[in-house]
Amino acid sequence: MMKIVLTKILMKNGKNIKTTIKETKQQLIEKDEGTETFKNKWYDEECKFAIEEMKKAREKWLVKGRREKEEQEYHHKRKEVYKIIRNKKKTSMKNVIESIEEDQKHNNIRKMYQTVNRFKKGYQYTFRIIRNKKGELAINTKEKAEIWKEYFNKLLNTEEPRELIKKEIKKLAKLKLT
Repeated sequence: MMKIVLTKILMKNGKNIKTTIKETKQQLIEKDEGTETFKNKWYDEECKFAIEEMKKAREKWLVKGRREKEEQEYHHKRKEVYKIIRNKKKTSMKNVIESIEEDQKHNNIRKMYQTVNRFKKGYQYTFRIIRNKKGELAINTKEKAEIWKEYFNKLLNTEEPRELIKKEIKKLAKLKLT
């Protein structure tokens, strides 16, 4: 991906490099924040609110010395939450199955199989971790943005940026080989 971004930058003239970097950064940030999978499409504000209510009931039960009334209230809330979540998951699964059937009817075979394969493979974690100058892993989005900012400042604020870009591409190629 880094090679693609660098290639895009090289293709643009010097005036548009800054805007290209800003656009790419914005796209990456939006993609990182807006990730939604089939597994969590059902989770919405209603689920969030119900879970918060259950947590409050549990905390109330634990703080008040584990009285029977609070315990019953907590168990009642917990059953409600599980019922809401179960229904949301069921509805979501039903919608996905309907979309698969709809794709099949309209001969959207590729889309149909992509959807089926997403379910079949399950959750596939993608590593979005980079290393800082010390060699430590940066997981936080702000840390990663800061590392990329430093990298592009170093890359673009030199006498001859094209030479530095070529060196970085060679360095990346060596890293991939090892």
